Amino acid sequence: MPPDEVPPDGATGMGPVPDETPPDGVTRAVEPPALTPIGDLDPYKHACDQDETAGSSEEEFSGREIDAQESHFKREDRDLKDNLLCKYGGYLSSLKQEFSKRKKKIKLPKDARLKLLDWWEAHYGWPYPTEGEKMALAESTGLDQKQISNWFINQRKRHWKPSENMQFAVMDD
Repeated sequence: MPPDEVPPDGATGMGPVPDETPPDGVTRAVEPPALTPIGDLDPYKHACDQDETAGSSEEEFSGREIDAQESHFKREDRDLKDNLLCKYGGYLSSLKQEFSKRKKKIKLPKDARLKLLDWWEAHYGWPYPTEGEKMALAESTGLDQKQISNWFINQRKRHWKPSENMQFAVMDD
């Protein structure tokens, strides 16, 4: 019935619908709509995610229905996982192997290490090469500038202890 129409006197809106009378002439009450069966729900949309005007999941579903729905979702998740593993399993295992391999520790060439140590010993008081010096060392050793920088970082951490005078000079700045 349109909202602007007034129901006939005594009508509650819950009784029989006059234009849907069956051919045998017996009027029956209209039954409320049934709950959506669990199998028809979208497997990726939980009952709690439905429109808030529809009521909470506690109002709509009994405890058994919620348990059945959760087990249905778990089954759907397991099926999805199995399908993805079948489709991409080989790719995933090769990635896993690649990531699980320990990086092999590669030493720098001996002649490159000796050149870097020579520079280190000559500049032990302040072993921080400038960008130009790093470029020159990279050219003479055949290493990348990044390798040169990392070598000096590690060397300072492992082997360099600034003198007391240097510590006070840094603190005064």
